Amino acid sequence: AFIRIEVLVKERSELEKWGWELMMEAFDQTKPVIKFNQCETYSEKEEQKGYRHMFAGTFSAIRNPRAHSTLPADTMDECLDHLCIASILLRKFDKAKEPEK
Repeated sequence: AFIRIEVLVKERSELEKWGWELMMEAFDQTKPVIKFNQCETYSEKEEQKGYRHMFAGTFSAIRNPRAHSTLPADTMDECLDHLCIASILLRKFDKAKEPEK
């Protein structure tokens, strides 16, 4: 699920980065490539920043440890929790505004 998120963000943003760095640049609250809102008011900028960190954080905390090391298998509950997080992010991404060209 997180690989799919990475591919979608990479394709839409057209950035040549991966993982945490990709998410931090694509969803930057000052100069976002992909916006979740207009990023004009304090509240909108905070929302952008929050989702930016959620997207980036999942790569540091969930995806990367499983992709770059041999961890014990997650429990069924952990897998379902991770899929729920991925689902939240994908729903938000689907509603995001296209990059300005």
